[in-house]
Amino acid sequence: MRYTIHRGQHEIGGMCIEVASDSGTRILLDLGMPLVAPDGGDFPRDTPRRPTSELLDEGVLSRVAGLYPDDATTPSIEAIVLTHSHLDHYGLAHHARPEIPVYGSDGTVSILEVGKVFFPDAVVPPDLRRLPTDTRVS
Repeated sequence: MRYTIHRGQHEIGGMCIEVASDSGTRILLDLGMPLVAPDGGDFPRDTPRRPTSELLDEGVLSRVAGLYPDDATTPSIEAIVLTHSHLDHYGLAHHARPEIPVYGSDGTVSILEVGKVFFPDAVVPPDLRRLPTDTRVS
């Protein structure tokens, strides 16, 4: 296995960790919103809704080959797994290609679904799926 920390190593938030198997399977753990802007201040509230290209140019989104819709590279990320329901772990996952499945635990998915009721302008991945709990991964 190979791990690549695309974001979140030298800052709090904005987690994006790639896990690649020896056979070439690649998944991401989280695709989160950074908590602090490069100038040390807060990001504007609408930052997650800004165009993917702008967020890539500004370094808010990590450049991961094949992850985003406008990338001509063939999608090579098999899935995104959200570790939990904090914005700095899920907040930019909706920018990924729609054909890349996004998974969360029962608790993560439930919290994000309920959160949309109280925060209707929140952006969550459109096809968020529950991670199967009865399947063995080998």
